[in-house]
Amino acid sequence: LEPSKWTVLFRNILHVPCSQKVTFRLMCPVKTCQVKVTNNDTELELIKRLRPFDTYYIEPNKNGYTMLGEVWSQEDTIEGGDWKLVVMSSSVDLPTINMT
Repeated sequence: LEPSKWTVLFRNILHVPCSQKVTFRLMCPVKTCQVKVTNNDTELELIKRLRPFDTYYIEPNKNGYTMLGEVWSQEDTIEGGDWKLVVMSSSVDLPTINMT
């Protein structure tokens, strides 16, 4: 990744079967990364800046929630690397993720 550039790591749709608390954790070799979560029914961004282990209350909806993972660089060139998104739920009815 070139300096002062950003790129999308992933874009997936999350569906929750019932009201639940959800925790997202993005593990990436780059510290300047984030996950944005947008309600697809209302088009409102629920999570703008994800901090590790923050918990969010998510309600079921018709079209799910878009999860967008981003990484950016302002100074140095960033080498490619592995990343991992962990989604933890308070419910036994786990959320489903549609890969797009």
